[in-house]
Formats: sequence, C-alpha cells, structure tokens
Amino acid sequence: MDEGRDQVRRIKDLLDIVDVIGSYIELSKRGTRYVALCPFHAEKAPSFSVNREEQFFHCFGCKKSGDLFDFVMEIEGIAFREALKILGEKCGIEVVTTGRRAKGTGKSFKTQLFGVLETACGYFEENLLSNRGTHARKYLSDRRFSPEFYKEFRLGFALDGWRGLLEALTRKGIPLADLERSGLVRQSRSGRVHDLFRNRLMIPIFDMQGRVVGFGGRVLDGTEPKYINSPETELFQKNRLLYGLNRARQAISLSRTVVIVEGYTDVLMAHYRDVSNTVAALGTALSQEHARILRRMADRAVLLFDGDSAGAAAAQRGIEILLANDLDITVVSLDKGSDPCDFFEQHSAEEFEERIENEGRDFFDFTLHELEARFDLKSPGGRTMAARKLFSLVTAVGDPIKQDLVLHRIAERLGIRENLLRSEFFKGLRDESRSRGGSGTQPQANGNRGSRAKAEEELLLGLLIRPPLIEEFRESLVAAGFQGSAEARILELLLSRQGRDSLQSKELLLELRSDDIARKRLITLLAEARPGDSKESAEPRKLVAGALQFFESQADEDRYRNLKEMKKDVIRSGSDSEADKTLAELDRLLREKNTNRQRGFVE
Repeated sequence: MDEGRDQVRRIKDLLDIVDVIGSYIELSKRGTRYVALCPFHAEKAPSFSVNREEQFFHCFGCKKSGDLFDFVMEIEGIAFREALKILGEKCGIEVVTTGRRAKGTGKSFKTQLFGVLETACGYFEENLLSNRGTHARKYLSDRRFSPEFYKEFRLGFALDGWRGLLEALTRKGIPLADLERSGLVRQSRSGRVHDLFRNRLMIPIFDMQGRVVGFGGRVLDGTEPKYINSPETELFQKNRLLYGLNRARQAISLSRTVVIVEGYTDVLMAHYRDVSNTVAALGTALSQEHARILRRMADRAVLLFDGDSAGAAAAQRGIEILLANDLDITVVSLDKGSDPCDFFEQHSAEEFEERIENEGRDFFDFTLHELEARFDLKSPGGRTMAARKLFSLVTAVGDPIKQDLVLHRIAERLGIRENLLRSEFFKGLRDESRSRGGSGTQPQANGNRGSRAKAEEELLLGLLIRPPLIEEFRESLVAAGFQGSAEARILELLLSRQGRDSLQSKELLLELRSDDIARKRLITLLAEARPGDSKESAEPRKLVAGALQFFESQADEDRYRNLKEMKKDVIRSGSDSEADKTLAELDRLLREKNTNRQRGFVE
C-alpha cells in the first residue's frame, strides 16, 4: 500500500466523520443517522445526512456526498492535500505529501512560501512596535485601536526604504526567488529588485486556516494609491479570499448572517466594536466564489458600503452575485461622505443592529430607490426602463417562489399590469436563450438510456443490500455490460470481493479514492440503500433479477435490429440458405419478444 493511501486510512481510523462535520455545523441524531440543514444549499427542512457506521455524508437535496475529506474540501474550499493536512493535524498524524519540493529542502513549494510570508509578517510586526513605527502607531491610536487589538490582528509597518524587507529576509537565508514568488519584492525596469511595500501600515491577509497568504498595505503619508495588495500568487488569489473570514467564520455560522464591507479598516473597526461576523473583499468586487464560500455559513448578507455613488454601485454589483447564490440581502446605507470605519468608530454593535432593523432595505427596495434617482418613475418611459433594469435581479434569483414574489412587487410598485409584466419577463428569457444558441426543445436522448441507467442502479442497490447475491448471479453479472462508467467500476469492485457474505463500505470507498466519480456514486447508492428507504423494502433478489432480465431483453432487441438489417443484405445477395437462417432467427426472436411482453420480467 502506498504512503498516501496509508495516511488516508490511518486518519479515517482515528477520526469520526460525525465529530468532524459536527465541528462545522449543528447535527441532530435521528435513529442511526445524524441530520442537519445542508451547508451547501439553502433549505428549510434538513436533508443532509451523516452515517456514522459507514463514515459518509449525503444530501438528498443537492446530492452532494462524500467522506470526511470531501466535506472538509467542500466547506473550506481547498484541495485534497490541504484537507489531508488539516485532518492529519486533528488526529496527530504528520502528513507527508508528494507535491513539488523547493530545491535543497524537504518542503513543498507552498509550505516554503507560507514560511516566507510568516517571516515577513513577523518582520512587519517588529517594525510597528519599534521606534521606527511611531507614525504608524499614532495612526492606529487616532482611529482608537488599542495596542492589544492591533497585536491580535498582527498589524505591522513597512519601513520607508527600498530594500528593508529584502535585506532582512535574505539575511535569514530566504532565497530571492522565494521572495519574488511570494509577491514581497519586485524588479524595476532597470533590473533592480526592491520591496513592494514601503511606508505603509501592513495588514496581513490570512486563509481559512489562519496562515498568512499575502498583505494589504495602507499608505500613511497621503500619497496614492491609498491601498496596494500583494500580487496574485499560488497562495494569494483575491477571488477566493475574504479579509477577516478566518476570524469571522464562527460568528457567521452561529448567526447565519455575514456583514460585508469594502475595506480592511472597515473590517478592523467592525471587529473592534464586536461586530465579529464582518468581512471584506480584497479591493475587488465580490466574486461567485466569494458568495459560494459565504453561502456555506450564512443565509443572510448585510451590505454596508460607503455613503456615495461608488458605494451604491458596489452594493448593486454585490446584490446580483449574492442573489444568484440564494442569500437574503439587507442593504444599510450610510450618510454621504461616511464609510463603515467611521460608522463603527462612532456606534456600538447594538446601535448597528438597530440601524439594520430600522433603516435596512432588502435588495428590491434598495435597487428601486437607486432607480428613482435615475428615472422618472411617474412617466411611462421611466417605469418601463426601471422594470427592465429590475428584470436582471429577477433573473439572478434562483428560487422560483422568490422570483414570483419579486415580479409581483415590481408590478405593484411600478403600476404595471402583472400579467403583462410576466409576459415581457419570460419573453426576454426566451430571447436570451435563443441568442445564446439555445432552442425551445432539448434533443431527445436514447429512449433506452434512462431505463438502462435505472436498471444498473437497481442492480447495484440489490447487491449492496444483500452481498451474497454477487456469488449467486456472478456469471450473469460478469456479462452484464454496464454502460455507466462509474457503475461499471463499482460492479467490478463488488465482483472482486469473491466469496464474501458482507461488504465493508469503508473498504470499498477507500479502494475508489482515486476515482472520485465512482466513489461519490457509490456513496449515493449506499445512502439510498439505508433502512427506511423505499428501495430497501424491495426484495433485493427482484432488483437484481429484474435488472439482469432487462439487460438480456435489451440485448435481444439489439440482435433483432441487427438481423433485420442483415435480412435486407442477404435478400439482395440472392443466397437462399442464408436468407432462410436469418428469417428463422428473426422469427424466434419475434416470438420471444411477444412472450416477454405478455409475461413481463421473470423472477
């Protein structure tokens, strides 16, 4: 057994999937299973199920499934190796991966870069607390941040020089190539290498595991740009990172609400005021990936942006992204010239809650308010333009019930007949579909494909429920000829368990570790084969025998079609003996088909 598989097995032996998932979401015991509201899609009733005995999870709503590694990868938004390391740390196993190695070390490139960034963070922290950081500390003091607070958030200071960080880290033995790869230094046009950040308050950016992946630097002397960020690197990818999320995650999950602001100091001041479910994008608009990450933890997003036209535009861009990921949205508008940092500097967490309650607007009211400033909603033309602008929000809403309610509100608020409004909206959807090359109808699939897929599923269910049937029907199973590649791989695995009266699901899943599609298909089947499911009550022998009968009947259909084609050829060739043989075989198959139609599936 290779080292990677051995690590996976040892971690699975030491960790319980119920404990792992229970550290992220609240699970309730129901019979032999644990259930919860799915963290991967919006729902009102729990369809997310965790099986302690078999060590897998399955959502009957969105169909996501897997083992503890899959769960951590999905909820953290990370790759398998990172999940392996996180779970290894939980159970005291030192994970050894086979990724790329930094030359001259036993470390992977990513591990090496994490170390470089951590060293840089420590360097900036020391600068802030030294005599050379007096100006930066005064700025923080003027914003009312306490020393304890900015130490907790690991704020730092980049000296006003060209090579301070470069020389300090090279003295520690860090290669120049690693400093360049981590985005801390850059090369000028003349070829001279220098620090990226100079004379700036340094704000470290952390990933979900609390590791430094990059920096934001705020200017302290009034020059432009006000902020600069680390460039995109292997670790620093702005469309996947949110500032403050590593600290806000627990508060977001508990309240099921996330507060989204624009800048780093907005987040810092919000957390300073104990609004600890606050995050911000890294100088970019919210991305689909940001919204997807937040949706796992929250049902509601509160947008708090600057009180100017740029802030309103940023809120509007965020609304469509968040709506598409089924988050409820409340927008809190600030006074003109004010930003979230100013607001939290002057108001407590309790006052912020009151502001949300009294002045917060949902996405529809906020958008309509913004449209009122652009269009004359008393004129037919203005109302028409506003309605068409609002259609883009309706399209972003994924829930058909919410879509219906929003269309009703548009008609009511703009004074447009609802049936006309709906007609125009759905006409626009059809026109858009046609412009993208779609058509009103989808091409029809092979008529037998759905039936065959159902037969393959029921056959596997029967074998999983009653493993001794594998030996009883082995010869027919070998000849079954599955069309689904995942199903064929699962059947091959079951057939390899020769002479066993029971199956260990954990062993099967481990065998399929390298075949993600087949492994997740097996988990879905195992979930459907649990007690209490309607298919469990079906007789497993009937499921297997019925499926095999279907395959045999389908094979006869194929032979019948082929013989009909052959008949034309032999008649054209003039060979009486060949024609007689072909016609006799056709006659036999036809009589067999008629008999099967009368009897149905045999037991």
